[in-house]
Amino acid sequence: MTDFQNDTEKSLLSIIDNLLKETTSKASQLSLFKLVNYNKSIMMELFSQNIDEYLYFMITQYITTSFSAGLKKAIVTFSEILVKSQDGQIQTNPEPYDLKFKLKSGEEYWLEIKSVNELYCSTFPTIKECRLHPENGNRKYRLFVYDDGDSPYDEECQLNGKEFWKLIAGFENAESEIFKTINGAANKLSLSSIIQGTQKRLLNEWRMHE
Repeated sequence: MTDFQNDTEKSLLSIIDNLLKETTSKASQLSLFKLVNYNKSIMMELFSQNIDEYLYFMITQYITTSFSAGLKKAIVTFSEILVKSQDGQIQTNPEPYDLKFKLKSGEEYWLEIKSVNELYCSTFPTIKECRLHPENGNRKYRLFVYDDGDSPYDEECQLNGKEFWKLIAGFENAESEIFKTINGAANKLSLSSIIQGTQKRLLNEWRMHE
C-alpha cells in the first residue's frame, strides 16, 4: 500500500467535516447559564467590571477546548479505520487508554493520545511501568503525541508524528498522505467568527437580564 485509497480519503474528510460541524453546533447551543456555570468564581470576579472581556475569554476557552477534544476523537476514529484497512482488530472499551488494537502480525498495542509533549507526564510513567509486568505478555504500551514533531525524549514507548501513522496505517509515508488529504480542510471554519458571533449573542442575553 503506497497511498490512501479513495474511500479512505473520503472517510478522513468526512471525519474532519463532522468535527467542523460539531464545533459550530456546540457554539450555537452554548447558553449564558452554561457559560457562567462553566467558571463562576475567579474569572467572574476578575472581569466583573468588563463583561465583554469575560465573555470573550470564556467563550474562546470553551470553543477551543471543545475543538481540541473533538480533534482527538477524530484522530482515534480515523486510526481505527486505518488499523482495519491493514486487517487489524480494534478492541472495544479501551478506557483508560484511547486506542487498543491488534495487528495482523499478532502485535497488540495499547495507546494513549496527547496533543503536545508537555501533556505526556500524566500517563507516560504508567505506560513505562506497564511494560515491566510479565503478565502483560507481548502487549505494547505506547504514547502518541500528535501536535509535536520529533520527540525530545529518547523513549521507545513514545511515538510522534510519522512513526505513529506508519504503525497505524502500515506504510512508510502515511503521515504525508494524511497531511496531503486534510490540507485546507478546515478553511471554511472560522473560529474567530464563531467566537465573536457567540460573544455578541450572549452579551445581548446578559444585558436583557441586567
